[in-house]
Amino acid sequence: VFDNEGIHFNKLSGALGGGSFALHGSIGIEDDINGDVGLTWDGPSNDGSLFAVLPKVIGETLTAIKLSGGDSKLPDGRLVMKGESWDALTISFIGDVFLSGVSVDVGIPLKDITGFTQIYGEYDGSLSELNIKLEVDELLALGRPLHNVEGEFIFDNQENNIIFDQLRGVSGHGAVTVEGWLSTNESKKYEVTVLVDGVDIGSKRSDDALATLQGALSGWITIAGERSTAENRVGAGYLQITDGELEVDPLSSTAVSLLNLALPGASTIEGADIELHINGSRMNLDDIRLTSSEE
Repeated sequence: VFDNEGIHFNKLSGALGGGSFALHGSIGIEDDINGDVGLTWDGPSNDGSLFAVLPKVIGETLTAIKLSGGDSKLPDGRLVMKGESWDALTISFIGDVFLSGVSVDVGIPLKDITGFTQIYGEYDGSLSELNIKLEVDELLALGRPLHNVEGEFIFDNQENNIIFDQLRGVSGHGAVTVEGWLSTNESKKYEVTVLVDGVDIGSKRSDDALATLQGALSGWITIAGERSTAENRVGAGYLQITDGELEVDPLSSTAVSLLNLALPGASTIEGADIELHINGSRMNLDDIRLTSSEE
């Protein structure tokens, strides 16, 4: 509704992109411009239509993170406008965007993210303040579901980076930690380190399997590069398997050839130390040392 006092949104709602939105509030124009509008949204996490109704710099930053899949919900966003004219406005936004089943590629894919993003931004012709923080409850990293996740993604508006600040979750009897940064500018660069501590592993059993391995995985992998460009990716790592058990199918001709190389008895192999490096889309295992209970 438009009148002499300003613009009024009385639970205005409808479809926006692949989701739905609602607005409620007023923008007064009698003397100065003074607006306070509530905003709700429910739709796909990567739908740019949500970002279009936010201040431009906030929308651009969220777009640069490149969320994919899953759903996002903004139950109580608030857009505040103050100024002497439309050309001299200070615009601020505050709200929590809840995420479910969302993925983001940070050099390694982080999938099935459940959590929420806290957003506060203020714009007065140029960006004066922008705080974006993603707190995660659950996610999938290295193919492992992580629960009781601590740490957060934080936006550094000085460097235009998303910082992974001690993002750590429990997986089985162990834990996985993700640290590093992700650029939101045109460089698209990233650097991420994954620390693994005592995570349970177990290869799938099948009729044609050469061997199956059970145990606990620890170690680290560091990767750097540019998003969406695997050719520029480089990395290194060290992995250790302990408290393991390797079972080799004695009827497999490949297994017979391996055992003839005087490997430790299959029943005595309890772990391995693995050094690796990454170049583009290839992971090269530089050194593999099997450990055994045999003297």
